[in-house]
Amino acid sequence: MKKIVFLILIQIFVSLNLFSQHYFYVSTSNERLKPNLKEKGTSNDEALNQIFNEFKVKSYYQSFPGAKNIELQNFYEIHLTNNTNIDTFEFLLKNQNIFDAIYRSDYYVPACSDPVPINDTWIVNGSVNNDALNLLNAQCAWTITTGSREIIVGVIDTEFDTNHEDLINVFADVVGTQTNPQDHGTLVSSCVATGTNNNKGIAGIGYNTRVKGYHVNGGTLWNGIWNAYLDGIKTINVSWTGIGSYPNILAVQEMTNNGVVLVLSAGNTPNTTQHSAYANIPGVINVSGVDATNNHENTGHAHNQWVDVCVMSANVTVCKPGDTYGGAWGTSFAAPQVAGVVALIRSINDNLSPAEIENIIKSSTDTIADAQLFPGLLGTGRVNAYKVVQAACATTSQPVNFINQIVTTNTTIRSCGDINVQNVKIQNGAKLILGAVSEVLIGSDFEVELGSELEIK
Repeated sequence: MKKIVFLILIQIFVSLNLFSQHYFYVSTSNERLKPNLKEKGTSNDEALNQIFNEFKVKSYYQSFPGAKNIELQNFYEIHLTNNTNIDTFEFLLKNQNIFDAIYRSDYYVPACSDPVPINDTWIVNGSVNNDALNLLNAQCAWTITTGSREIIVGVIDTEFDTNHEDLINVFADVVGTQTNPQDHGTLVSSCVATGTNNNKGIAGIGYNTRVKGYHVNGGTLWNGIWNAYLDGIKTINVSWTGIGSYPNILAVQEMTNNGVVLVLSAGNTPNTTQHSAYANIPGVINVSGVDATNNHENTGHAHNQWVDVCVMSANVTVCKPGDTYGGAWGTSFAAPQVAGVVALIRSINDNLSPAEIENIIKSSTDTIADAQLFPGLLGTGRVNAYKVVQAACATTSQPVNFINQIVTTNTTIRSCGDINVQNVKIQNGAKLILGAVSEVLIGSDFEVELGSELEIK
């Protein structure tokens, strides 16, 4: 039985040019599978060379020549071009059991001991990447909160596929009539939230968060933004090139003064200065991007003094119309991830001001790998949703009361404070998970039927 493992990520420096590259460590003692020393990027095995050729392998060589350790002697590196689908490549190597071990360059190590597992099929099967959520530390953030269906993010955009299998329970409503046939709004909305862990499609950072879509075009953009504000939407995402200057700046100030967090896409060209007129208003979050390797340069996206934070903006996995999925490029798909993080904060403490929410996000970031190339131009760093929700938890100790309930399906209750449980029955076949930062207090009339489960974290 061949052993399969995952892998680690590196940065390669050539001359003065910094670039990131995916590569794999593989282990084999089979002479046929070892590198062909006469021809770069090939092995001595014809079948393996066909795979290398199909996936545009750049180089294949021994990792630690001269090593005394026998295990190290059998490690080799497979380097791929940047446009290779590394998920498909890894999936193929795994299924054919070619090597004794595989360690992949963008291996994700969770920041917590018990990350929430994902069962969404397109991710589980390796059909699409989960890099954006990995960079956000989403599965660890969800150990603290999976959001709330009471928290709604307004998405001001074009078309919305409300019947998509992974979004059908995400949309709270859609306002206006479709005037633009583009699918942009559907893709953007799925970056806020999807039907996460519904055994379909993909996962979304907002998890249980819902979306209200506002159909707009270039001429009605501000109508959509203002209507969302008048509807009482407290988190508004605008993945648009610009929303004007004066008197729009007065409108932005009124919105943020009245509880709205406005999340904007910073732009898809390096020197663009979108949203510069109002980006520094507290409660306005201007978002640019990094790639799957946590580098900004290769994205070609905005870097300027008005950028607040970055998340992944290159090959972001999204829902596409017609119950399909795929990758999307642009800060249009970075901003809604941050809007989803804002929604997680609000699910913990909805009394925080827009300025406080922005400060929590900006003070909880991780370092971007090539940030030294863009001093002062990438905001405070890459958003870490796990750190964000931990910081949000520190602002409240409000207990959660789980009272007078019959648990018939798998149910998880989380709290940044205590969880008070009373008069609860867990029926046969159901599982109740109670996760509290403080204590779980179980009172009278608590019953766990034979064949049911109770887990306290």
